[in-house]
Amino acid sequence: MAAKDIQAEKHADHVAIIMDGNGRWATNRGWPRLVGHRKGAERVKEIVRVAPDLGIRWLTIYAFSTENWKRSTEEVLGLMAIATSSARRTGWRPKACACALSAIARALRQSCNR
Repeated sequence: MAAKDIQAEKHADHVAIIMDGNGRWATNRGWPRLVGHRKGAERVKEIVRVAPDLGIRWLTIYAFSTENWKRSTEEVLGLMAIATSSARRTGWRPKACACALSAIARALRQSCNR
């Protein structure tokens, strides 16, 4: 996707993206679910790159819901690893966090103890 391909006069100041279906997408192709999650992260990176050119000042990405904690420990840890490596590579730092770090740590411990 190139910023020039989108009509400049029609844009939003704030765009929210709900990342959903990446695991299903991979499964439907016979691939591991984490492959789909990695592909989704790559797509978000493209969107983050072109958003400023489109006049988008705020980008909200919903990438992990409370329902995701019900997934396998391997998938949860894989999702966390993808998020961490993406943040490190891009230098991205969240301005707001949907849930407290202590809640994440507690849920990870519970997930690992299943």
